[in-house]
Amino acid sequence: MKLTCNLSHIVSLLRNSAALLEAKTTLPISGHILLTAQNNLLTIQATDLETGFQGSCEAKIKTPGTVTLPGKKTLEILRELSGETVEITQADNQNVKIQSGGSKFTIQGLPPNEFPSIHGLDTPLELDLPREDFETLLREVIPSIGDDQSRFILNTVRAEISGPKTPKLRLVSTNGHRLSMAEKTMGTWRSKPENDHKIMIAKKAATLIVKLLGETDQATVGVGITKNLLVLQIGSMRLASRLVDGNYPNYNQVIPKKLAAQMEIDGPQFAEALRRVAVMAESSSPAVDLTLSADGLKIETQNPNLGNANETLAATIGVERLEARLNARYLIESIQTAPSKNIRFHMEDGLKPCVLTNGDVSRWLTVIMPINKPNKTAA
Repeated sequence: MKLTCNLSHIVSLLRNSAALLEAKTTLPISGHILLTAQNNLLTIQATDLETGFQGSCEAKIKTPGTVTLPGKKTLEILRELSGETVEITQADNQNVKIQSGGSKFTIQGLPPNEFPSIHGLDTPLELDLPREDFETLLREVIPSIGDDQSRFILNTVRAEISGPKTPKLRLVSTNGHRLSMAEKTMGTWRSKPENDHKIMIAKKAATLIVKLLGETDQATVGVGITKNLLVLQIGSMRLASRLVDGNYPNYNQVIPKKLAAQMEIDGPQFAEALRRVAVMAESSSPAVDLTLSADGLKIETQNPNLGNANETLAATIGVERLEARLNARYLIESIQTAPSKNIRFHMEDGLKPCVLTNGDVSRWLTVIMPINKPNKTAA
């Protein structure tokens, strides 16, 4: 194999593909990428055995061929090169020469036949979604994904796609202590849907999808869904991710049926105040006490090992008085990803779930469970 291609183009593909590769692995080939040169295209593949990536860029092919290279080290090398183009040449055995300007590297790969097959990359696409809207919805729910291996089903994004004419996408995530839901009607069907889709996307795959969406200027994203796979077409890139199998909890049971806003407040100001006060909170569980009254919103925290902090904000209060203890990090992350600056705070009392909305419950909401305050006992 011998080719020349634009350096920035191959670096972009490697950066996206390397996100799948583990730094340490018991299977050496899983840390490698597969490079295929043919028909004036350089195609790069990577997989972690659960999600597969494929992307292509134009190249001047002198000799077609296929090689594998350690993904992260190859990316590290290419990032340091200063030329506009890079030449990649297969030498003897599995050795590959990389040259740009006055820089020359020889890096050892593995036999291409050891690279695992990526299934589903040729799956037909069923619908197209606006790239920017899809990315926005994912960013709104990713913070609430769980990371407890004993409750693996919560380490996913629940995606529901319905609508006979225009697709309606609803995304849900929860770690058992908070829940985020984002929904929007958008996009077009390529073929008439036979059934609604209800799937679960692994956290690692969802995070990679957001990364890919954020680094492209493509207007739309093609989506294909099978019983076991989610397939995305983003420009010249394709992603095939194995869906998580299992029963997602009935999240509707967590969301209060009736909502009445106890407070309306400027979201960015609320988040900034929370961040300041939480500096004094315990880092493992940054609990803050909120008091809603005629004087506005008071945020405070007590840390027996450090001291205390409090701040008062102006807000529109719709209740005589309400006190609640909540996780500051959950509040901040929810406010930062909200679709609007104005935040409505719903909470029946300090022991009931707190619900944040932007005024349109069907578009976005976050549910945060309260933290129980310890009972005060007489000395």
